[in-house]
Amino acid sequence: MSKIIACRVERCLGCRSCEVACALEHSASKDLRGAVRETPRPQRRVTVETAGRHSLPIQCRHCEDGLCQLVCPTGAIHRDEATGTVQVSDDLCIGCKLCILMCPLGVLRIGEGGRSTIKCDQCLARQADGRPPACVEACPTHALQLVEKTAIEDDDRHLVAVSIVAALTEDGEAEKHMAGKAVRARSKKIVGAEKRHVVVVGAGAAGAMAAIGATRAGAKVTLISADALTYRRPAIPALLAGHMETIDEARIFAPATLAAYGIEVLAPARATALDTTKKTFTLETAGGRAQTIAYDAAVLATGGTAARPSIPGADLPGVCTFVTAEGAREILERVDQGARRAVVIGASFIALEVAEALLDRGLDVAFNVRSRILRRIVEPDLSAYLERHFAARSLKMLTGEAVSEIGGSGRVEFVVHKGERVPADLVILGAGVRPNTRLAEAAGIALAESGAVAVDHQMATSAADVYAAGDCAEVPDLGTGRFTYSAVGSTGALAGAIAGAGAAGAGQAVDGFLRAQADEILGLQVYSIGHTTTTAKEVGLAVTVHALPQPPEVERARDEIVGKVLTDGEDRIVGAQVIAKHHGSQYGWQLYRAVLTGEKREDFLRHWASPRQRAARAADEARAGEVAIETL
Repeated sequence: MSKIIACRVERCLGCRSCEVACALEHSASKDLRGAVRETPRPQRRVTVETAGRHSLPIQCRHCEDGLCQLVCPTGAIHRDEATGTVQVSDDLCIGCKLCILMCPLGVLRIGEGGRSTIKCDQCLARQADGRPPACVEACPTHALQLVEKTAIEDDDRHLVAVSIVAALTEDGEAEKHMAGKAVRARSKKIVGAEKRHVVVVGAGAAGAMAAIGATRAGAKVTLISADALTYRRPAIPALLAGHMETIDEARIFAPATLAAYGIEVLAPARATALDTTKKTFTLETAGGRAQTIAYDAAVLATGGTAARPSIPGADLPGVCTFVTAEGAREILERVDQGARRAVVIGASFIALEVAEALLDRGLDVAFNVRSRILRRIVEPDLSAYLERHFAARSLKMLTGEAVSEIGGSGRVEFVVHKGERVPADLVILGAGVRPNTRLAEAAGIALAESGAVAVDHQMATSAADVYAAGDCAEVPDLGTGRFTYSAVGSTGALAGAIAGAGAAGAGQAVDGFLRAQADEILGLQVYSIGHTTTTAKEVGLAVTVHALPQPPEVERARDEIVGKVLTDGEDRIVGAQVIAKHHGSQYGWQLYRAVLTGEKREDFLRHWASPRQRAARAADEARAGEVAIETL
């Protein structure tokens, strides 16, 4: 029978013993003295929040059909049937952070050190040994209790459940329906499955999900991967920061996992040619041997390649990229050889994470971007806000103009920015990715204006029985239906699943995908959903930008947040961004909901508030001393 951790709110002292116990339980040393020295630091899964006159320990509620499960593109977040708890499969988590955006209480966290999503696992190993969860055992007043879910339903006097989620969402069923639209990308099954041989090229998030999607539809699947290892992309900065010893610690879609689905994996093997008439791939396998493999349908998930800008001196020793694990290893070698001054060239989240990782290593770091940071993710004044914050955290900002030259005698010694030399012995190119379309283009498959593979709403290409997904292909935009290039991991994984189902004969038509990105950099949480002025212009969408007001409770707490909402001609919210030091995911969740449902700005502002204060109002309605707050 399922259990839940319930809180008798009248007993909670707000002492945070549960937080400490949780962090220790999930540390490597299980000892306070050792835990404080661990890198990355142990992360707690419970947070004690002050809500009005109450203190509330908040952790995952292991919801039935939780929004986090619905939104996870790979199925990494799943319900354990034996215990009824919601768990995270590290082997399937691609680090896209969609689940974090979808939790109304903000109890899911970004895993430090390149780890998967962090959430309460209810200490199942302890329970198997007959011990309660660490937070329950540590609570000095027994405010936290592990009880059967039926006890919450049956005990009216002491365990009356006050649903905090009801206070946050107003309509839980509507929220589940809304999340379902996000996850399934409004897909609809259009034909029945057939037994086909599907060959998938590329084993990243899109390729692996295409293979899994095709297998679930009944196809025989062969997955071709040039790399023997697929890893969680956010792990690259963690590797550079020294939070993990090898990239193997961030492996996803391991051979055993894929084999459990019945997927045949050929790795390392490189597809060198595609014949769409004969329906064959030519492969180069270990030792340079050539091999031909036939298919009934194929999925191209060849990903992207590092965009290497045309800068004089870009071929000097000491100039590196970080898109691959090999690039990260080269950067580490340069640091080990004594590099102390680095210049990172890029505009993305991961480029900023790399800069932060090198700061953690003790290097002097400058960050260069031609226009402004995160140009496709936030509005100009939010870029300026971030630049000021990063500069205050010792990250030198070189903005407004691209580096014009990389110079040195036989190795990197400086870069030139706005006519001035900036000393550097390590330069890292992180100017994004370009679609890897070599295989598709050589086969005569049509490309879009963006340079990516052109697809339709089933992710089908111009070649019969050939589909494409991930960083090599375009996707339809949910708001406008127009096709665009969006190299975002969650979108790639969802598109891969659609492509795999189509290749198997169980095709799905998709209206479009909603971009959602989140990260935490140098102490700031950044959330961006839907369109920005940059992306709206690309799809021909006219938008108006509005400042996002501070909720009154946040102003009083001096916990500044800054944000923007973008509206279309009918005042519907089509994009939103928020930057916060704390609880960013809760604000992000409200904005995600508004963008996905096309809520009008006037209506949204009526209920725009601090989520914790909503919880406080729900708690104040309970009878203090008699009612437990079940923070569902």
